[in-house]
Amino acid sequence: MKASTEFKPDASLSILLVGDPKSGKTCVAASFPAPYFLDVDGNLASAHRVLAGKPYWFDTPTKDVVEASQVWKKSLECLLTAKADPKIQTIVVDSLSLLSGFACEWLISEHIRMGDSDKNGKKIVAMTIPDYGTLLEMFRRLVFGLRQANKYVIVTSHQQGNKDEVTGAIKYALAIPGQAKDSLGGAFSDVWACVATPIAQGKVKYTIRTRPTGFHVALGTSIRTLDNELDITDKTPAQIWSLLEPKLKA
Repeated sequence: MKASTEFKPDASLSILLVGDPKSGKTCVAASFPAPYFLDVDGNLASAHRVLAGKPYWFDTPTKDVVEASQVWKKSLECLLTAKADPKIQTIVVDSLSLLSGFACEWLISEHIRMGDSDKNGKKIVAMTIPDYGTLLEMFRRLVFGLRQANKYVIVTSHQQGNKDEVTGAIKYALAIPGQAKDSLGGAFSDVWACVATPIAQGKVKYTIRTRPTGFHVALGTSIRTLDNELDITDKTPAQIWSLLEPKLKA
């Protein structure tokens, strides 16, 4: 048991960054210092363009992999290496939506490898109901493990909307399978949304939202001084960081 005087808060952030495709998630992640990208969705080209010479590191776990189920294991190995590397200050998993599919493939491959059968004696070759609980725990362990490195951790994810049959309202959740889509946000210190809103003359306004809006998964931030919405339209990663850094260091 320790006294409150011994408590040392973690100075870093773990951010679940949600948003539609092309809403600016990669640009926001690239604004953080000394980033490492686990490039699961093969979208690193967009980060490379906006970084404009800023040093970064990356792994593409889908490259040179024969079986889809192997991507999950390879991703964990890459992240462990990045976690231990002192020159990396930010770990970016891009994106959770695709990584979840590879995690499911790994769970199925384990059933096949172990020769598992259902109660009727039929070989299991697909996800079972208990597997979705296992998937949630796999992702929770992944996030908490990365947070132990005391680096910035950013995990991007798409979201999906489903209409409530009673109220007709659209309820948004992460675009991943099982109960993880509703509860995984609790493993992060912050949940932000990147939003691209069409405006006049074919232009687009890009924003970061850090508080609940009713149109996204449950947003929230641990930084009390951070604005509800930050306009990042036409801003470079360096300019975005100049907006965020004073708030994060306050």
